[in-house]
Amino acid sequence: MEKTVRVLEDHKNLIQSAAGSIASMGLDHAGKKIGGILVTPAVWALNHSATGAQPDKTDVGIYATGFLSAGASVAVGLLKAHVDDDMNKKLTEVQKKENSKWSPYIKNCYHFSSSAPAISAQIIASNGGTAWKHPNGLWVYITDARGRMVKDFKPNVYVVIYQPKEPLIRKNGKFVWGITK
Repeated sequence: MEKTVRVLEDHKNLIQSAAGSIASMGLDHAGKKIGGILVTPAVWALNHSATGAQPDKTDVGIYATGFLSAGASVAVGLLKAHVDDDMNKKLTEVQKKENSKWSPYIKNCYHFSSSAPAISAQIIASNGGTAWKHPNGLWVYITDARGRMVKDFKPNVYVVIYQPKEPLIRKNGKFVWGITK
């Protein structure tokens, strides 16, 4: 049973995306087009109420694309769900390597901005935060319980760390940051 739960957790996004697509197509073919259109926002609302999760900009874009080409939207949505599941699995791995009191505040740089994760890490460092690349390839950053950047965090496991240089010096409104290897 524990193994089944782990598989479901590791593939949650893919399962939801596939099930949502099937439900949406089924409602559409049954003549309930509006019901089919509302499946994805309903899943987002349930996820938000259960876990606080919100769709990212890419999810919303894929959903909107479905109005133009349902087939392309389903294919891209399934691929993105697989990628999301992989990133969540890697994030869990990163969190397990750090002190458990900090684990809930370690986040994926992918969700910080629409830039590539390595660029997001640089933006985080210039805004006064700490970001690092884990050996599993995931770029992450840390905040405090209030969501503010943590400037002086030293992860247990990393490939490279981006964070503000001490003493803190501002240049053009941003912090000067450095790289630790």
